[in-house]
Amino acid sequence: MRKTTLVFGKRFGFWLALAAATTSPALRAGTFGSVIQLSGHISEIALDEPRSALYAANFTAGQVDVISTTSNRLVSSIRVGGQPSSLCLSPDGRYLLVTNYNNFGGPNLSSVVVINLDDLSRQNYAMSNPPLSCAFGADGAALIITTVDLVKFRSNGGTFEQVTTVASLAQLALPVPSPTFPREITRGSMAASGDGN
Repeated sequence: MRKTTLVFGKRFGFWLALAAATTSPALRAGTFGSVIQLSGHISEIALDEPRSALYAANFTAGQVDVISTTSNRLVSSIRVGGQPSSLCLSPDGRYLLVTNYNNFGGPNLSSVVVINLDDLSRQNYAMSNPPLSCAFGADGAALIITTVDLVKFRSNGGTFEQVTTVASLAQLALPVPSPTFPREITRGSMAASGDGN
Protein backbone atom coordinates (compact mmCIF):
# COMPACT_ATOMS: atom_id res chain seq x y z
CA MET A 1 0.00 0.00 0.00
CA ARG A 2 1.13 3.51 -0.73
CA LYS A 3 2.22 5.50 2.32
CA THR A 4 2.22 9.24 2.66
CA THR A 5 4.80 10.96 4.79
CA LEU A 6 3.50 14.12 6.42
CA VAL A 7 6.21 16.40 7.75
CA PHE A 8 5.51 19.62 9.59
CA GLY A 9 7.34 21.94 11.89
CA LYS A 10 7.39 25.54 13.01
CA ARG A 11 10.15 27.59 11.40
CA PHE A 12 10.57 31.35 11.38
CA GLY A 13 7.24 31.81 13.20
CA PHE A 14 5.28 29.97 10.48
CA TRP A 15 3.99 26.41 10.28
CA LEU A 16 5.44 24.55 7.33
CA ALA A 17 3.86 21.39 6.03
CA LEU A 18 4.86 18.99 3.30
CA ALA A 19 3.11 15.88 2.07
CA ALA A 20 5.02 13.47 -0.11
CA ALA A 21 4.08 10.01 -1.31
CA THR A 22 7.07 7.76 -0.93
CA THR A 23 7.88 4.23 -1.94
CA SER A 24 11.64 4.46 -1.48
CA PRO A 25 13.57 4.88 1.79
CA ALA A 26 16.01 7.15 -0.07
CA LEU A 27 13.33 9.84 -0.33
CA ARG A 28 13.21 10.19 3.46
CA ALA A 29 16.63 11.83 3.78
CA GLY A 30 16.88 15.47 4.80
CA THR A 31 13.62 15.59 6.76
CA PHE A 32 12.92 18.47 9.14
CA GLY A 33 10.29 18.69 11.87
CA SER A 34 8.14 15.73 12.88
CA VAL A 35 7.32 12.81 10.59
CA ILE A 36 3.85 11.26 10.74
CA GLN A 37 3.06 8.20 8.61
CA LEU A 38 -0.46 8.15 7.18
CA SER A 39 -1.91 5.35 5.05
CA GLY A 40 -3.40 6.54 1.80
CA HIS A 41 -2.98 9.47 -0.57
CA ILE A 42 -3.14 12.96 0.97
CA SER A 43 -4.58 15.36 -1.61
CA GLU A 44 -4.51 18.57 0.49
CA ILE A 45 -3.78 19.88 3.97
CA ALA A 46 -5.06 22.84 6.00
CA LEU A 47 -3.69 24.27 9.24
CA ASP A 48 -6.02 25.29 12.09
CA GLU A 49 -3.68 27.06 14.54
CA PRO A 50 -6.31 28.04 17.16
CA ARG A 51 -7.31 24.36 17.55
CA SER A 52 -3.69 23.13 17.21
CA ALA A 53 -4.81 20.87 14.38
CA LEU A 54 -3.71 20.00 10.87
CA TYR A 55 -6.40 18.57 8.58
CA ALA A 56 -5.32 16.18 5.82
CA ALA A 57 -7.74 15.18 3.03
CA ASN A 58 -7.13 11.44 2.65
CA PHE A 59 -8.22 10.82 -0.96
CA THR A 60 -8.09 7.00 -0.87
CA ALA A 61 -9.68 6.56 2.57
CA GLY A 62 -12.63 8.95 2.04
CA GLN A 63 -11.86 10.87 5.22
CA VAL A 64 -10.13 13.89 6.70
CA ASP A 65 -7.35 12.90 9.10
CA VAL A 66 -6.91 15.25 12.07
CA ILE A 67 -3.35 15.60 13.36
CA SER A 68 -2.54 17.38 16.62
CA THR A 69 0.25 19.93 16.21
CA THR A 70 1.01 19.75 19.94
CA SER A 71 1.42 15.96 20.21
CA ASN A 72 2.38 15.39 16.53
CA ARG A 73 -0.03 12.45 16.35
CA LEU A 74 -3.06 11.43 14.35
CA VAL A 75 -5.93 12.01 16.82
CA SER A 76 -9.05 11.28 14.76
CA SER A 77 -10.57 10.94 11.31
CA ILE A 78 -13.76 12.47 9.93
CA ARG A 79 -15.63 10.45 7.27
CA VAL A 80 -16.63 12.72 4.38
CA GLY A 81 -17.54 10.47 1.44
CA GLY A 82 -15.62 9.33 -1.59
CA GLN A 83 -12.29 10.80 -2.61
CA PRO A 84 -11.85 14.16 -0.80
CA SER A 85 -9.88 16.22 -3.32
CA SER A 86 -9.43 19.51 -1.45
CA LEU A 87 -10.28 21.37 1.71
CA CYS A 88 -10.22 24.89 3.09
CA LEU A 89 -11.01 26.70 6.34
CA SER A 90 -13.53 29.55 6.52
CA PRO A 91 -12.09 32.98 7.43
CA ASP A 92 -13.62 32.77 10.92
CA GLY A 93 -12.16 29.27 11.44
CA ARG A 94 -15.57 27.77 12.20
CA TYR A 95 -16.09 25.68 9.05
CA LEU A 96 -13.98 23.20 7.15
CA LEU A 97 -15.11 22.80 3.56
CA VAL A 98 -14.20 19.49 1.93
CA THR A 99 -14.76 18.76 -1.77
CA ASN A 100 -15.33 15.14 -2.82
CA TYR A 101 -14.18 14.29 -6.31
CA ASN A 102 -16.45 11.24 -6.28
CA ASN A 103 -19.21 10.74 -3.71
CA PHE A 104 -20.11 7.05 -3.98
CA GLY A 105 -23.81 6.29 -3.64
CA GLY A 106 -25.01 9.89 -3.99
CA PRO A 107 -27.42 11.14 -6.66
CA ASN A 108 -24.52 12.99 -8.29
CA LEU A 109 -20.95 11.81 -8.33
CA SER A 110 -19.38 14.80 -6.61
CA SER A 111 -20.15 16.80 -3.49
CA VAL A 112 -19.14 19.48 -1.02
CA VAL A 113 -19.17 18.67 2.69
CA VAL A 114 -19.30 21.52 5.20
CA ILE A 115 -18.06 20.51 8.66
CA ASN A 116 -18.88 22.72 11.64
CA LEU A 117 -15.66 22.42 13.67
CA ASP A 118 -17.42 23.51 16.88
CA ASP A 119 -19.62 20.40 17.05
CA LEU A 120 -18.38 18.29 14.06
CA SER A 121 -21.82 18.31 12.44
CA ARG A 122 -21.81 17.97 8.64
CA GLN A 123 -23.89 19.04 5.69
CA ASN A 124 -23.45 17.46 2.27
CA TYR A 125 -24.26 19.28 -1.01
CA ALA A 126 -24.27 17.52 -4.39
CA MET A 127 -22.27 18.95 -7.30
CA SER A 128 -22.60 18.25 -11.01
CA ASN A 129 -18.87 18.31 -11.82
CA PRO A 130 -15.82 16.88 -10.02
CA PRO A 131 -14.18 19.57 -7.81
CA LEU A 132 -10.41 20.02 -7.90
CA SER A 133 -9.66 22.79 -5.41
CA CYS A 134 -11.30 25.40 -3.15
CA ALA A 135 -10.50 28.57 -1.21
CA PHE A 136 -12.59 30.84 1.01
CA GLY A 137 -12.72 34.57 0.32
CA ALA A 138 -13.17 37.42 2.80
CA ASP A 139 -16.93 37.43 2.16
CA GLY A 140 -17.30 33.90 3.62
CA ALA A 141 -18.06 32.33 0.23
CA ALA A 142 -15.80 29.65 -1.21
CA LEU A 143 -14.55 29.59 -4.77
CA ILE A 144 -14.39 26.04 -6.15
CA ILE A 145 -12.72 25.03 -9.39
CA THR A 146 -14.14 21.92 -11.05
CA THR A 147 -13.17 20.05 -14.19
CA VAL A 148 -15.71 22.21 -16.08
CA ASP A 149 -16.19 25.55 -14.30
CA LEU A 150 -15.49 27.88 -11.39
CA VAL A 151 -18.35 28.22 -8.90
CA LYS A 152 -18.96 30.33 -5.83
CA PHE A 153 -20.39 28.31 -2.93
CA ARG A 154 -22.18 29.89 0.03
CA SER A 155 -22.23 27.51 2.98
CA ASN A 156 -24.91 29.45 4.89
CA GLY A 157 -27.50 28.53 2.25
CA GLY A 158 -25.78 25.71 0.38
CA THR A 159 -26.05 27.58 -2.91
CA PHE A 160 -23.79 27.38 -5.96
CA GLU A 161 -23.31 30.20 -8.48
CA GLN A 162 -21.30 29.69 -11.65
CA VAL A 163 -18.61 32.36 -12.05
CA THR A 164 -17.15 31.22 -15.38
CA THR A 165 -16.34 28.08 -17.33
CA VAL A 166 -12.97 26.49 -17.98
CA ALA A 167 -13.72 26.77 -21.71
CA SER A 168 -14.03 30.57 -21.30
CA LEU A 169 -10.73 30.70 -19.46
CA ALA A 170 -9.08 28.68 -22.22
CA GLN A 171 -9.78 31.55 -24.63
CA LEU A 172 -7.39 33.70 -22.60
CA ALA A 173 -3.69 33.59 -23.36
CA LEU A 174 -2.71 30.98 -20.76
CA PRO A 175 0.98 29.97 -20.51
CA VAL A 176 0.06 26.28 -20.94
CA PRO A 177 -1.52 24.31 -23.80
CA SER A 178 -5.31 24.13 -23.56
CA PRO A 179 -6.82 20.68 -22.98
CA THR A 180 -8.95 19.22 -25.74
CA PHE A 181 -11.92 19.13 -23.40
CA PRO A 182 -12.50 19.92 -19.70
CA ARG A 183 -12.40 16.30 -18.48
CA GLU A 184 -8.67 16.28 -19.29
CA ILE A 185 -8.16 18.67 -16.38
CA THR A 186 -7.33 16.53 -13.37
CA ARG A 187 -5.60 18.95 -10.94
CA GLY A 188 -6.16 22.41 -9.62
CA SER A 189 -4.78 24.58 -6.87
CA MET A 190 -6.20 27.69 -5.20
CA ALA A 191 -5.29 30.07 -2.40
CA ALA A 192 -6.84 33.27 -1.10
CA SER A 193 -4.88 36.50 -1.27
CA GLY A 194 -3.78 38.08 2.00
CA ASP A 195 -6.86 40.29 2.17
CA GLY A 196 -9.19 37.47 1.06
CA ASN A 197 -10.45 39.41 -1.95
